[in-house]
Amino acid sequence: SEDYAGTANVVDNLQIPYTDFDIWGTQHKIQILYSGTIKVGYDLNELKTVVNNQKKEIYITIPAKPIVDNNLPQEKVTVMQDNNVFNPIRADEVTVRLSEVKAQQLESAERNGIYEKAETHLKEIIVKTLAKVHSEYKVVFLKPTEQPPVDQKETSVAK
Repeated sequence: SEDYAGTANVVDNLQIPYTDFDIWGTQHKIQILYSGTIKVGYDLNELKTVVNNQKKEIYITIPAKPIVDNNLPQEKVTVMQDNNVFNPIRADEVTVRLSEVKAQQLESAERNGIYEKAETHLKEIIVKTLAKVHSEYKVVFLKPTEQPPVDQKETSVAK
């Protein structure tokens, strides 16, 4: 998971029609303080496993698509407004800006390797858990496009 926090601002002025000139005295401002968390995980029911008892290897395929939860709870959002009679704040301005913030924070987390960290963490948990039960077996992780080596005599498949 990756936590994020910050400030987002919205500043809006009425403009003279058909120009880019702001009309003096029509500015409104919104300042949004926020704090959220992005969590990445996997549905363990989607793991594919093949056990080769002869080679003492367990082949595990982790799903290509992780589950992503980008949570920005309302109780961690503070909105401060400087409204203007001539240019009132629209009801959707905060919602739109928070949607943009969530998208930007997810992009940032992706650049920081959140998916790779989640997959590495899952692999560590799997290896440690299986080592307690089947310490004599080697765990081999496969990419979603790879197939485990086939040895028909002593291979069992589990999902």
